[in-house]
Amino acid sequence: MKVRETEAQISGVVPLLLALYYRCVSGKPLPVNSPSPLCNNIHSCKHHHVYKQVLSQVARLNMTAQDLFNTYLTCQGAPFSTHLDDICNPNDTYFPAFAVNRTSTEKEIMVALYKVFAFLNASLGNITRDQHKLNPKAENLRNQLINTTKTTRGLISNLTCLLCSTKYNVSQVDVTYG
Repeated sequence: MKVRETEAQISGVVPLLLALYYRCVSGKPLPVNSPSPLCNNIHSCKHHHVYKQVLSQVARLNMTAQDLFNTYLTCQGAPFSTHLDDICNPNDTYFPAFAVNRTSTEKEIMVALYKVFAFLNASLGNITRDQHKLNPKAENLRNQLINTTKTTRGLISNLTCLLCSTKYNVSQVDVTYG
């Protein structure tokens, strides 16, 4: 029985190898020192202008955060709206650390911001998807989540532009999700 399974697996691989050998299939190995996908399709950006946009987008997210949080709690209802501290333990979160201080370089700050907002963007996507199922009538909440996600995506785009610029020259940022 195992011999037949192995033969079946090999019989599927052999034609592919022959096609590659005779170059019937277009394909090529990736170069060893290829640029990271982070910087693909990034054109030169005006550092000063993009930096101002980043500051503006962070300020906007900060201004709308409390309203979004209150709307979220209202839509969840009890016990979330009444016993939040008992349900949500801040020590159990997997949010990336924002380990910057006064001695951190601008580059370190930009990388830390990128990590935080990439994580936030993924979280917002999951929350929006879940709320669509859990609270289908909570249109205001979904709209706020969608708008926040749009701002976060714009922020990530601007941070990517800055990181890929010659000033910072960062081509890869590892973001851990939970």
